[in-house]
Amino acid sequence: EDHAKMAIDILTTDIHQAGYMGCARLAADFPLFSYSPSLMTPANKMMSDRENRITIRHAGLPLSELLQSMNDAYTLYTSSSVKFSKGDRLLISDCKQAEIFQVADIRMSHGLQKIISSTPLHFLFKIHAEIARFEMNTYFIGQTNRVNEDGSSIFSLFIEDIKHRKTELIPGISHMQIVYTINHRGKWMELARSDDLDWSNVVGAAINFEVTVSSITKKWYLYAAIPTR
Repeated sequence: EDHAKMAIDILTTDIHQAGYMGCARLAADFPLFSYSPSLMTPANKMMSDRENRITIRHAGLPLSELLQSMNDAYTLYTSSSVKFSKGDRLLISDCKQAEIFQVADIRMSHGLQKIISSTPLHFLFKIHAEIARFEMNTYFIGQTNRVNEDGSSIFSLFIEDIKHRKTELIPGISHMQIVYTINHRGKWMELARSDDLDWSNVVGAAINFEVTVSSITKKWYLYAAIPTR
């Protein structure tokens, strides 16, 4: 039960944040720019490239704020309360437009965190614009190097982050089946993953998974919707 509740909490929290970008709302007509056009769109905020896998994209928490309006297209200043690192992908938004960029360098200057972008930003954002790490998390079931008492393999819920670092989250999660809720022309439909599924219309996900601990196996269920922001 503890393993199941942890899996439900982790997945539900991340699904609720799919497409989150601070005060702005991700939409097809919203000006979101990026050095890599495929980083986040309405069609990939939550999607799956294969069975038993789900990828979720959003701005991470906590948010930071721009402490000075930008004077050039490369330099941003924030406080050090949220520490960023070289190589991080960051998302900045001022509710009118947003941009995803990569950090080329971080320096401390007069008590401020000076962020240098690897590419020029499209906009000179003003003071109080929101800045956060851009997260792209893929959850999947994977086999560990451990075995149960009967010699069978132990499976776990894993996460792979935007830097392709894989971390075991919860042991004993042996299977995960995902069905997506689609808003198709005002009608609600539940569909399994497919190559021609319109991910921009996905509004939630129902996940069935099995938890196996020792000789006990139990099925659990969760449903999480993407909030309308």
